[in-house]
Amino acid sequence: MRHSYHIILIAFIVSPTINAFLFDKEGLILVPSVAFRDHSTPEKSPADWNLHNQGWYYEENPIQAFLMEKSLELIVQKDLDRNRVKMFTAEGKEKKDLCIDGLSRSMCAKTDDEGRLKNTFKMTNQEIELFRQTGGGNGKVVFQASVRNKNVKGTGEIFLCDDHGVTFISDIDDTIKITEVTSSTQTLINTFSGDFKAVEGVSEIYRH
Repeated sequence: MRHSYHIILIAFIVSPTINAFLFDKEGLILVPSVAFRDHSTPEKSPADWNLHNQGWYYEENPIQAFLMEKSLELIVQKDLDRNRVKMFTAEGKEKKDLCIDGLSRSMCAKTDDEGRLKNTFKMTNQEIELFRQTGGGNGKVVFQASVRNKNVKGTGEIFLCDDHGVTFISDIDDTIKITEVTSSTQTLINTFSGDFKAVEGVSEIYRH
């Protein structure tokens, strides 16, 4: 009887660990996006807005992430962050309904063959003013998105780019953050371990 209790206790302790390792987890990433004025109706002033939202609905593969992590660690001779590695082994969930809430109306769109959400929708200038928050140069709109019939959700931001102003588009690797792309080993280390390091002086230049 004592052995039976020990087996039950071990199973109770180990089971959550096995579940966390073996069973796939789903997630939703919403990428900061932009909105521009809609000038298709010139006589309308102020013009309405075209809003773009982008995201990725994915399913983790813990076993693939573990194998990739250990393989890369043999190359770089350094412990890596599995939370970063697992995003490179995850797979997109195709043709799934993602619904946007928190604005003047709800709407749904399907992910593409790689689980990506790329959606454009319109809002009147009056609607935008109701939901405009501070952030960026001209404010932003915050929304929520969720997977239909699943407890998978996220919060996204759409930055308002008005007709007057400057929109700045920049590279990231070795422009904003240090990646050292000329070295495969250093690229792996800077991508999958430690804190990200900014390229010195760039943030000050971008603020001018």
